Amino acid sequence: MSEQAAPAPKRSFKEQVSHLWQEGMVQHVVITAKSGRRVIDVPLVVVIGVGIVAPWVAAIGAVIAVVRGGKIGTERQEEPAAPPAPAEEPSAAEAGGEQAFV
Repeated sequence: MSEQAAPAPKRSFKEQVSHLWQEGMVQHVVITAKSGRRVIDVPLVVVIGVGIVAPWVAAIGAVIAVVRGGKIGTERQEEPAAPPAPAEEPSAAEAGGEQAFV
């Protein structure tokens, strides 16, 4: 018996574009020098945009990176977690019934 993957959920065009945009912002193209130092780290969406608008810039950058011995790769960089919500100040009743004036 062959197993088939579950079909992808149907999405509207707007949802699909939004999903692809988010994925493009999480995937980054990284160019590193021989020494291991990162030279360029940009979202994939930016690289695709430059490749469409000015493909010669993308081609020159790739050739320079390869000729100088650098490495070109992609990394998935998850977005940082949202900052924690600010702690609420205790109410007057919780603070012993006294009201502080600031």
